[in-house]
Amino acid sequence: MNATLEEVLMKAGKDGAVAYLRENPEDLNEAICQALTDKQPYSWRAAWLLSNYIQINDDAIRKHTCKIISALPDKKGGHQRELMRILLQMELRGKSESILFDYCVSLREQINKSPSIRYTAFKHIRKTVQRHPALKKEISFLFRRQFLAPLTDGTRRVILKMLKEDGYVREGDDNCQIPG
Repeated sequence: MNATLEEVLMKAGKDGAVAYLRENPEDLNEAICQALTDKQPYSWRAAWLLSNYIQINDDAIRKHTCKIISALPDKKGGHQRELMRILLQMELRGKSESILFDYCVSLREQINKSPSIRYTAFKHIRKTVQRHPALKKEISFLFRRQFLAPLTDGTRRVILKMLKEDGYVREGDDNCQIPG
């Protein structure tokens, strides 16, 4: 008896689920559709599977990026994070990039959101600012203490390290603000 995608989503670990999708590529579209629905727990698990399965700029995902971006505000917790992780692997341009950037900025401002969601939003912001350095000054408020304090110590350290790597924060700056 062959396993169905839903059985794999519920029972298989990461390696097993990815292997299943490699062996059953005809189920990829079903996984994408499932990731965009609200049929939990399958939906967030399908998004998790896709975020671990797809390649950079995966053609199968590219045609769904607008749908994924549009679905983000309606998703919760891990489901939202996994959809954002899928989008991290895509090179977005134009309106899609702008809409996602704005949404991620709004997520960073919501200090009640889980650290993992806010961290993933930060990664999108960072990626966009690297492509469009003029945005650097516009987002400096996102790295003030009140937005970093609710994060876990580990997440805060990783974000601060990335900000230092990018030259946004001076070495020894404990204020956690982008200079300029």
